[in-house]
Amino acid sequence: MDEGRNKSIVLFILMGGGFLIAILYAFVIAPNSNNSTLGRSDPFLEIPVQKWNLRYSESGVVPFCKDDSTSLQFEVVQDSAVYSSADGVVLGVEDNVVSIEVFSNVFVEEYPVSNTSLTKGEYVKKGDPIGNVDGSFLNLRINNTRSEVYECPYNFLNSFGKSIVDDTLDLMEYDGNGCECAILSY
Repeated sequence: MDEGRNKSIVLFILMGGGFLIAILYAFVIAPNSNNSTLGRSDPFLEIPVQKWNLRYSESGVVPFCKDDSTSLQFEVVQDSAVYSSADGVVLGVEDNVVSIEVFSNVFVEEYPVSNTSLTKGEYVKKGDPIGNVDGSFLNLRINNTRSEVYECPYNFLNSFGKSIVDDTLDLMEYDGNGCECAILSY
């Protein structure tokens, strides 16, 4: 009889441990993951403007998802040069939106950009000039058409880009980072 009781106790302890691990994962680990649907989390983006062209007179940086924003928005000097944030193939330039395919069905979009000479099918590398900001705000968006979501660009910025966004948000006395959420559905 003692052997059956010992097996029951061991089984009870194992089930309880499994339950605790499931609770820990559901309420601590999963919410803190970046929830990317890209299948990767390495930094592949750079800031699309030079640091000295950033401005802080109104909002500086508007985080992704704030007020249902589908992009990370930078306040910049009007007519600032815009650079490609990632390596990829130009899908198109329409309505001042430069769309670059970086992975299959995943596009980095920068807008509003004017004075661009890019053509569909052209390959661009990070840092290549792509035009000028049309206005005083530049948007950086990751459009994942494969999963029908917008991804938070902040999660994929290199460390220099994240430090610029973080410093700007600190200056603007914003609590949080460049993402109010990790993904936003269409």
